[in-house]
Amino acid sequence: MKKHIFMFACCIAFCLSIPAAFAQERDSATTMRSVEFVKMADGVWRHISHVWYMGEAVPSNGLVIEADNELLMVDTPCNNQQTDSLLRWADKTFHKPLRKVIATHAHGDRVGGIETLQKHGIDVWTTPLTGEWSVKRGFGAPNKAILPNDTTFRFGKFTLRVFFPGAGHTVDNIVVWIAEPRIVAGGCLIKTAETQSVGFIGDAVLNEWSNSVRKVGEQFPTASVVVPGHGAPGGTGLFQHTIAIIEKHLKQRPPKK
Repeated sequence: MKKHIFMFACCIAFCLSIPAAFAQERDSATTMRSVEFVKMADGVWRHISHVWYMGEAVPSNGLVIEADNELLMVDTPCNNQQTDSLLRWADKTFHKPLRKVIATHAHGDRVGGIETLQKHGIDVWTTPLTGEWSVKRGFGAPNKAILPNDTTFRFGKFTLRVFFPGAGHTVDNIVVWIAEPRIVAGGCLIKTAETQSVGFIGDAVLNEWSNSVRKVGEQFPTASVVVPGHGAPGGTGLFQHTIAIIEKHLKQRPPKK
């Protein structure tokens, strides 16, 4: 468990521009058990989990979607304790079970709660590639790693689309579209407006990232809300903002010798 916490803290530190030297202090990262919830539309909530890193609470976004008899979650909270807190909130708030989870890529801020979910018999859906990388990174195997790269399905009153635009932040990053109320869960492929940093690029495919974000914008040009992996949601301007960050970083890279 400490290994998972440390791996996530290092990743998130870079994502939010915390100096890299801090990541060397293994014992400086501790978990928070609480999760925050913000209603975004009828039947859609944003869940916000945190990890304490060097005295700062670093946030991470996911979604909870409500149908008549069940709930679906996009991305787990940062760890198993927070995921357990989310399950208790869901039970108290909705009095209906969480039965499905879609993870947008295989980093701790997306799959860190897999063990808790599987203990409760909750299906964790990923693409085969995310399932493969989740195992490689020590988070465990999702039990439903069979999502196609582009698939649309109904969940209660909502039409959801899972879309793989290509590599970027990771080789496996997907986005989830909720057709009405036109919300895109962009995961860490998309940057918040508050950051000017490319963030953690240890698993990134930098030369493809911008094009992948363009594809998301082309597929969902009418999005009313875009939820990045970290920080405040915004509009479709987050697509161009992310592209600008990546392209600036590429220009500033030293030439290969």
